[in-house]
Amino acid sequence: MFKLIKILNRGTNVPEPIRLNKGARAIVRGEAFVLTGGKVTSPSATTLPTHIALCEADADDTTAICAQICPEMVFECPVKDGTPSSLVVGNKVCLALEGGSALGVNTTTTSGVATVYDTLGATNIGDKILITFR
Repeated sequence: MFKLIKILNRGTNVPEPIRLNKGARAIVRGEAFVLTGGKVTSPSATTLPTHIALCEADADDTTAICAQICPEMVFECPVKDGTPSSLVVGNKVCLALEGGSALGVNTTTTSGVATVYDTLGATNIGDKILITFR
C-alpha cells in the first residue's frame, strides 16, 4: 500500500481527489495505477504509475476515487521482495505486484520507477521505506 506522507514544498498534504473509470476488479486503498484508455489499470513493475487509489472500490463499481501522482509526493510503502538493507537513497526500484496489484516495491534497480527518498533503516521484507515517483 502506498500511503501519502507529505507533498514537498506545499502548504497542504492532501491530494485532489478525482473519480476515474475502472475495470471489473476490486481496488484496494493505496494501490498504484496507470491511466490507460480512460480507465485505471495496474502497471507493470517497470511502468511509472500515474494515480493512487484513495479508497477501496468493489469489483462491481464502475469508478474509483484516486489522486494523480505528482513528483513532489512522498509515499510510505513496504518492500515486498529482496534485501531492503541493500537500498540507498536515490536508488530507483521497481514496483512489486501481488495478484496484479501494485502495493509496494522490491529491491530490483534495473528499470526502476520509484526513487528511494528515505530507507527508514529497513532491513527485512515488509519493512517500510519512503519513495517518490520521479
